[in-house]
Amino acid sequence: CADRAVSKSVLCRRMQPAPATCGDPRLSSRRVTAQIARAHTAYFLTNGRSKFWGAGFHVEKLINALRDAELSLGRRRAAAPPVLVDVGAAPYNTIGGDISHVLTMASLWNESSATILGFEPGVHPFSRLKDFIGKAVGRPARDCGTDCADDAGQTANVASSDGQPWVVLRNTPLSNTERTVQIANSPGAGDNTASLERNYGVASDRGREVRAVTLDNELRRRGLDGREVLLLKVDVEGHELAVLRGADKAIGEGRVPFILLEYGDKMSPAIWGAMKRRNDATPAAPTPALLEGPSLFRLQRWADGRGYDTYLLGEGDGGRPVLVGATGRYWRDSLEG
Repeated sequence: CADRAVSKSVLCRRMQPAPATCGDPRLSSRRVTAQIARAHTAYFLTNGRSKFWGAGFHVEKLINALRDAELSLGRRRAAAPPVLVDVGAAPYNTIGGDISHVLTMASLWNESSATILGFEPGVHPFSRLKDFIGKAVGRPARDCGTDCADDAGQTANVASSDGQPWVVLRNTPLSNTERTVQIANSPGAGDNTASLERNYGVASDRGREVRAVTLDNELRRRGLDGREVLLLKVDVEGHELAVLRGADKAIGEGRVPFILLEYGDKMSPAIWGAMKRRNDATPAAPTPALLEGPSLFRLQRWADGRGYDTYLLGEGDGGRPVLVGATGRYWRDSLEG
């Protein structure tokens, strides 16, 4: 199992019923599937690897593609507008300015077509996020007072024309349970690296206490329980699986068709520890299945057990999104690197 400090975007898509097929029953799809899996893996491990790095624009393009698909398929008028969730919503710097996935969502879904929730526990990133969103949509993100009934963190709302929240920003982390936790930046790094995981410096006294909430409870508190969460995007420096466990109800009820999360060295404490050993090139484990704790292998098994297909999301020639299968027979141990 190779150890490399490269973050990747992982897409989990809820599986659809397979279409009926006709043909010679003696022909099996297993051989074709194996060929496709080898081709996908070869692309990812060679010229495609750099295009799966999390700082590319393929996440924005995927969000655009979801909106295009929603419009082309046509949402039933009677259906309630969906919810879009960005967990780890801090703007990040690129050449030419800041990028925010909350802003990408707000630019595609107006106040009548979706409710957007953004969670960012960092103090300075949250302040930047409020300013950035307010300027971009032409309406201030106003701090919420006691009428919000929030029991954790600061909240700012961008209201719709009828005064209802359209974009809701929370200065609090998501986790698997609601509790007081410690959060700290990675050593020598900025607020955008803040994590709840103890492997990355949280065990030191450099952290601060915050109140974590769960997505299931947030949806209930805001009257959104039962609504479709069209996209759940999670980038929380190794705490991704805990966030997903805090959304068990929504996921288990089939209300979250797409989950997009970052997978990198911080998701696996075993890989992180192996990378930090000096003068030692010993792999974290002989195979991904033997890695202790969270891993890409365990993530795709978790997703498969809940009815999702898993893909690595990247960018191909001409900027086109590329999906590399990582589910079932498409899984290859080399993808863990």
